[in-house]
Order: sequence, then C-alpha cells, then structure tokens
Amino acid sequence: MTATAPPSPPNEPPTDPESELAACVADPEAALKQRGIQVERRWTRNTLAMLVTNEETGEQTVFIVENASALLERFLLLHELAHILLGHRGCSFYRGFLFRPSSSKEEHQADQLVAAAAIPVSDLLKATEGARSLDDVARTLGVPRYWVKKRLKMLDDLL
Repeated sequence: MTATAPPSPPNEPPTDPESELAACVADPEAALKQRGIQVERRWTRNTLAMLVTNEETGEQTVFIVENASALLERFLLLHELAHILLGHRGCSFYRGFLFRPSSSKEEHQADQLVAAAAIPVSDLLKATEGARSLDDVARTLGVPRYWVKKRLKMLDDLL
C-alpha cells in the first residue's frame, strides 16, 4: 500500500491527492461525509453518479444511482471524491437549473486518480501472478475490471 497523507481541510486542495484518495479506498462515503458532502442514492437519468455544487449555498452533494452493487457504489463514490480532490466543481445548481460543465478531460483525470490510488503497482504485480485474465486480476484485487484496465494503460503509457 502507498503511504497516506493526512486529510486536507475541506476547502483546500490536497497536497497529495493520490495518497489522500488511497486512504479513502475502503470507505469513500465516510470520507465524503467528513468533508461535509452529502451522498444521496436515487434514480438518475443518463448517469450513474454526479457531483453537484449548489452555487447559492456552496454545498456539495454526490448523487449516485440507487441499488448499485457494493463494488460499483465504491467505484462511483471514489470517482466523485477524486473530482473533489482534483479541484473539479462538478455540475452546478443555480436558481433551479443544473449545468454540466464537467469535461472529458476531468473525467479522465478522476479515473486515473482512482486507478492509481486503488491499485498500487506492488499489489498489481502480485495479483497478476498466476492470473489468466483481467477478470482474475480484478477479483484478486477486489476492484472493477475497468480500474485494472485503466491502471495497466497508465503504466503502459509510462514505457
């Protein structure tokens, strides 16, 4: 596991987002609540999760699809927490209207941060020993297959 940094104050960007997110992998909902961010489970259209900032009050809420599996829910919450740690604002709610300023670049950054924080290289190497597929590696690590693919892609890009 990677070394963990103490949590940053809620309104300040973290000095080490990867270490801070790694410390939250087991319980991202608690980390969100510690930052004063509410989590609401409900039916959503066209998205599994989103971070919404109320521009009038400054309050932030993470909405995630209800009835998600525990693994999917953990991924969704970590992804939204990654946005926060990276300083992304998410969607804005202002005077009854919802605006979606989030870009594909921000989505990519959040995905990369989650993959790096959730799968240290040493754990990935151990999980690949004797594995016959990406699904085997994901099961061994207890993470979605998507994270494994993203982490491998990040490492491949370094070569």
